[in-house]
Amino acid sequence: MKARTIIVAAVCGTALLLTSCKGCGSKKDATGGKTTAIPEAAHRADNINVRDSLNLSHDAGEVVSEMFAGQIPGADVPGINYELTLTHYSMMNNGVYRLKSTYVDGDGAGKDATFYTYGRYNTFIGIPGEELASYIRLVPFEPWDSGQSFAIEDNGSLTMLAQDNSRIKSEFNYTLRKG
Repeated sequence: MKARTIIVAAVCGTALLLTSCKGCGSKKDATGGKTTAIPEAAHRADNINVRDSLNLSHDAGEVVSEMFAGQIPGADVPGINYELTLTHYSMMNNGVYRLKSTYVDGDGAGKDATFYTYGRYNTFIGIPGEELASYIRLVPFEPWDSGQSFAIEDNGSLTMLAQDNSRIKSEFNYTLRKG
């Protein structure tokens, strides 16, 4: 009974935080996809450890974190700085992620707006026109966020894909480099 009360209190507290969050807005990325996330000020992002969300596995190797970064074009801002951290077991292709998106001049007057999203990611094979290409699909914990896909390139970098998982046809750079 005590555990049920704690769970109900946690759910109600989260709902209250999300409904009372001022400044929680939507931005559009350059692909036209609507992205919604809790802004940095609404929670303590540095205190969240996505490793805690990994399924416990004693025979899948060590826990590994890989970081990718880059700036993608923004529809209504000069650019969006992405910092994507993928955490997984060394012998697994799936895991959890943390995505920090900083909208350059997103709050106007030279002030950036930073958002964090968290979730699981899965690895798949085959994108339109490239049956053997691998890609990852970010599946956010937030039900209102549609997620994003990235092609895994031969050099280890990730390239953002369109919502239908096809390559984005543009002269702009959509690549996140491993760092």
